[in-house]
Amino acid sequence: MMLRSHLEGAVRALRATPMRSLLTIGGLAVGIASLIGLAGLGAGFTSAVSDEMAALGTRLIVVVPRAPTQDRRADRKPPGSLVARDAVVLSTIPGVARALPVLHGEQVAIGPAGNGNLSLLGVGLGFAASLHLRPAAGRLLTESDESIATKAIVLGSRAARVLLGAGAASLVAQGRAEITFGHALLTVAGILEPVGSLGEWNIDESGFVSFPTARLRLLGSDPQSPGRLDALLVDLADPSEKPAITADIRASLRERHRIAGRDSSDFALLDLAASAHAEDAILRIVRLFLAVTAAATMLVGGVGIANIMLVAVSERTVEIGLLQALGARRSDILTQFLIEATLLALTGGLVGVALGLACGRAAAEIADLRYHIGPAIIAAAAFGAAVIGMASGLVPAMRAARLSPLAALRRPA
Repeated sequence: MMLRSHLEGAVRALRATPMRSLLTIGGLAVGIASLIGLAGLGAGFTSAVSDEMAALGTRLIVVVPRAPTQDRRADRKPPGSLVARDAVVLSTIPGVARALPVLHGEQVAIGPAGNGNLSLLGVGLGFAASLHLRPAAGRLLTESDESIATKAIVLGSRAARVLLGAGAASLVAQGRAEITFGHALLTVAGILEPVGSLGEWNIDESGFVSFPTARLRLLGSDPQSPGRLDALLVDLADPSEKPAITADIRASLRERHRIAGRDSSDFALLDLAASAHAEDAILRIVRLFLAVTAAATMLVGGVGIANIMLVAVSERTVEIGLLQALGARRSDILTQFLIEATLLALTGGLVGVALGLACGRAAAEIADLRYHIGPAIIAAAAFGAAVIGMASGLVPAMRAARLSPLAALRRPA
């Protein structure tokens, strides 16, 4: 019997029981779709974290205020305070390229296309350069924005889409993009490329103004702690000296804040690159768990194929006997049933690949996530489905090939 005859016979056999074949194909397709969808989302997460680590490098340290657990001195500044002068002092430490003040506030912003809570960051000049932020439309903040405290704002990609709509880039290019933040009317000078979260800040959902604009026009200052900051962004000139520079930063701030030897600090130093590495480690564990889950689903699909093929052998005992009586060899019977099982699995694999790609991309689009799947993974999934089909169909095929022609023909149909 030729291979073509085996294929034609396999197709006829599967079409004879369409509901059974579809259910078997569907069971395996779900496993393959889970693998493809989750692998693509996992790869997208990993790519985003890798980009974040590449953007942050090992140069950046964020200083944030915190309440100390001990307060033995009465002449200390208010607990958890950072002030603008701290940024100036840190900038003079050897190895520090820049230390930038950061103010943070959140209010409802209203734009021509919609409204929503906007996280506003008042940042020092150089913030975008330190985080490698690039404009997708318009421009970044300039020295002029800082020197005269202009009401210019740069929006993250998602914030721009919510407030300005699909034509955000066109509005910015025409100089007609404006939003209201609180009671202030701001001109949108630029829109950033999508970058996701960088350390403590979700860039895509935030807006950025110059530090003087935030302090003087939008967020004001705390009457109980004039000059208070919400964070300091420290950019190092030489990342290899980070441990020594970090120690100098800590010592300098403790001295400025008059913190005694064993008293806890009223600030914390956050390493953004370390945070990104921690996220990557968590994502690897999640991806491993998802891969195991998808593999288990595929295994269940393989068991389903084996069960269906055993039922098929039982139902077609007389047919097998007739084929043997007409001269079919055991190898022909074995090949016939192996092709049927492989065809079931391969069809389920291809349907699962298509379903996984569609669902993965749709989920990524809805959740505004990255989706990336390489051709090697798709090929491996399809090949794996075929292997599962052959392995699952091997025992039923061997049972069919070993049937005695006389016993098979005597069995009632």
